[in-house]
Amino acid sequence: MQRLIEFLRRYHFILTFLFLETLCMIMIVRSNPVPAAWYFSASNTFRGRTQSLYSEVTDYFYLKKVNRDLVQENQQLYEQLNALLAIHDTSILPVVRKINYDYIPAKVVGNAMYLNKNTMLLNKGRSDGIEKDMGVVAPEGVVGIVAEVSENHAVVLSLLNKASLISAKIMPYNYTGTIYWEGTDTRTVLMRDLPTHIYINKGDTIVTSGFSSIFPEGVMIGTVKSYHIEPSRANYKVEVALSTMFASLQWVYIVKNLAAAEQNELLSKFEEIEQNQQ
Repeated sequence: MQRLIEFLRRYHFILTFLFLETLCMIMIVRSNPVPAAWYFSASNTFRGRTQSLYSEVTDYFYLKKVNRDLVQENQQLYEQLNALLAIHDTSILPVVRKINYDYIPAKVVGNAMYLNKNTMLLNKGRSDGIEKDMGVVAPEGVVGIVAEVSENHAVVLSLLNKASLISAKIMPYNYTGTIYWEGTDTRTVLMRDLPTHIYINKGDTIVTSGFSSIFPEGVMIGTVKSYHIEPSRANYKVEVALSTMFASLQWVYIVKNLAAAEQNELLSKFEEIEQNQQ
């Protein structure tokens, strides 16, 4: 208390001056509309900038949670879309088939982009129900196929891998061909085995054919960038601009085909019968 009294006694002239100065400013602002408008405008600008800065800082720290929430939301949308595609209306009555695919979100923790055999490392593995030969997609389109699995991680054979081959079709004709990568441009792949009697236009959509147990039908791959007839065979060779930006991938979805075991067992029996008949 003694120190406070000593402080007020020593600086009472300065404190009195500051008090009177503040009082004068308040009276001027209240009595004159021009300074008042300037004051309120300046204070609102300062407050707005301060709040914007605070919002940007807090938003940055919430980005990880926002990304995780968006991935979960996209997973639900994938499953809802798959449920809608599983409903087919016939001329007699609607027939509802079992939903055949689950989508498991995974984070990309490793991404080799500039090799002939590019791969990705995901943070989901055997403990999450991941198996070899499962498809991997992103919101923009096809990513690749699971090649190896450990307890908590999976290695994906990227679409940008010279060993990768994916069955695809060109819309709206539904003619099928094979997607592969020549090992040069990371933004484009090639499509072969398309017959020359169909009409192809730049910008036509390329999607998965659904002819394997890996990918559902209709997953986006890219669009036609250019095309020409191969000299050695009567087929088109199509350059496809990829819809997926591989360099910036952070989250993907591993496609689990719930009917894969049944399909593979049936195919194995059919191949065995054919071999016995030869």
